[in-house]
Amino acid sequence: MLHCIIFISLLLVGNLLQGFPTAKRTNESFIDKKWVNNSHILPTESGKSQQKASMCRPTDKNPIPQGTKIDKSPISKDTKQPIDSHILPTESGKSQQRISICWPTAQSPISKDAKQSIDSCIQATESGKKESGTFGLVRQNGTKFHEGIDIKSFTKDKNGKPTDCIYAFMDGKVVYVNTSESASAYGRYVVLEHEYFLTLYAHLASTSVSVGKTIKAGEKLGILGTSSNCAKIPDTRAHLHFEIDFQIDNGPNFSTWYTKKYNSLPPHGAYNGYNLIGVDPLIIIEKLTKGTSFTNILSDEKEAATVQIAGNYIPPFVNKYAKLFALSIDLSKPVHGWNIQFSWFGLPISWTPIYNKIEQAQKIKLVSYRKSLMEQSIKTNILEKSSKGSNEITVGSKIVNNLNKMGFTTN
Repeated sequence: MLHCIIFISLLLVGNLLQGFPTAKRTNESFIDKKWVNNSHILPTESGKSQQKASMCRPTDKNPIPQGTKIDKSPISKDTKQPIDSHILPTESGKSQQRISICWPTAQSPISKDAKQSIDSCIQATESGKKESGTFGLVRQNGTKFHEGIDIKSFTKDKNGKPTDCIYAFMDGKVVYVNTSESASAYGRYVVLEHEYFLTLYAHLASTSVSVGKTIKAGEKLGILGTSSNCAKIPDTRAHLHFEIDFQIDNGPNFSTWYTKKYNSLPPHGAYNGYNLIGVDPLIIIEKLTKGTSFTNILSDEKEAATVQIAGNYIPPFVNKYAKLFALSIDLSKPVHGWNIQFSWFGLPISWTPIYNKIEQAQKIKLVSYRKSLMEQSIKTNILEKSSKGSNEITVGSKIVNNLNKMGFTTN
């Protein structure tokens, strides 16, 4: 009888133990080996290094099958997010502000131990030309503007579908998520708001964040894909369309402009692409990695045109980006208009308030333009040649539309 009790007890104990992973089980482990590789030698009180410790990021449910592809821990040796930490100077020149930036995919060309070049990370269009995936007048023989960069896919599943994770470029907040492929040329896209600008991540296969979430640099936003309601993007050219943007208006003025032009409310509201002005991400990334302060990231951008606009009005754009453009407005005086300098791609890079009454027949006039940028500015509709057949240069439709989106009256 005693033998039977002992035998049954051993069986019960054996069954219970099977519920826990052991060193002999190879198909499943309590903690995947990839998560335990953070071994560190800790010093004893005498200062001699003796004690060895292993650490694991305390997230994701365990046990997990060995070899399961999961996001890497931010404390592991081969983490790719956040990639780099930089000290940026304040306006006084003192180094105070620390930021972390992350290339939006795992194959970073900007990390200290980068194995990829920026050129190798750019996805070309069907033309095969690398520059077609960069910012500017890079498509259709230099006549079509591309407002961002296209970052290629490096990892695919057995069916050739991209599996690359997409990461937040900087600390920020999720302000918009579109989960419908058919609702935008961007396809599924996420918009983050940072202190001085927005970042946009488009053509995603899926998203993994929601509006209102506070995000850290390197945090996962979704999976790279081919989504778009325009021409089909083949899997062989799957990419992340990445933008660094400024918002033209916070919503109401843009909505009025859009409704008047297209007879409908703008899809995606204030985060519609027509309400965003992109700058070259590669230039901004280079400046930040070199320690350029935020207030100087646009300092090299030359004005292509200076325009004077009449109106006792301070647009939301000025309030939103006052620190970036180092604006100084005397609120004790009425503003009767503005002298605004525009880049060749339409970004207002300088605002000077006019406190004296403006005596002019038109609401808007061209004050000056840079001849060396005239050709580019005409292609982007910043400037236009007069329809009267003369060589006269006038304010282009892109400036007029952007000012209307901000709430100015231009006629």
